[in-house]
Amino acid sequence: MPEDRVAARVLRAAPAAAEAGFTLLETVVAVAILGLLAAASFPLAGAFVDVLLQQKTEAELDRVAAAVEKFFEDTGAFPAELSELEWRPAGAAGWSGPYLLPEFATDPASQDDYRYDAWRRAYQYLSTSAAVRTIRSFGPNGANDNGLGDDVDRVVDASPFLRERTVAEMRSIGAAIVAYNISHLPDDLLPNDWAAAVGALQAAGCLPAGAAAANEYTFDAWGRAYVPGPQPTTHVTSLGPP
Repeated sequence: MPEDRVAARVLRAAPAAAEAGFTLLETVVAVAILGLLAAASFPLAGAFVDVLLQQKTEAELDRVAAAVEKFFEDTGAFPAELSELEWRPAGAAGWSGPYLLPEFATDPASQDDYRYDAWRRAYQYLSTSAAVRTIRSFGPNGANDNGLGDDVDRVVDASPFLRERTVAEMRSIGAAIVAYNISHLPDDLLPNDWAAAVGALQAAGCLPAGAAAANEYTFDAWGRAYVPGPQPTTHVTSLGPP
């Protein structure tokens, strides 16, 4: 009968319709799963971005630290602030900058040049000791962890350079003492006071003349006075780092 055929078609269509779509429960579960996945992905994405920013900061700090070291080698002193790597400070003899490539010296207002880390926070330029400077980024959390935690540090230690300069100067002093002793012993001993001895070496033509040279040969690279050996003086000693 026609009615039976219609009923059969309706019965066959019902399962097909159910298979073609989602039930309300299935839709709710799917949305919940997607929400959990999205919530989990946001912290992961943030952590990934911080890793990239830290790598960028570390690479820039390497360049800044190398520039500070070169500044010290040229001038015998550390820059008072990082901007002196770009602009020559007054009275900086030997300065041969700029010590950074132009792309690291852009508009300071944009906070994207060598004065700022990848989070656009100013680097901390710290005087750790007379011979050491530390350049620090506070890292992702933006808080000073005193070099621990997620801080990113680069340390510039001038001690090896100061030691090398002192050793070279002591060689010159030793040669000057030998020359003086050859022409003056045994009658004229070098004074036991080293500042007076430097004056005698200059007067004898064994060391360069002038107040600047006298000061240079009186003090080692740490600014500490050389100590002469017992008379007749044959050598001097540096006390080394303070």
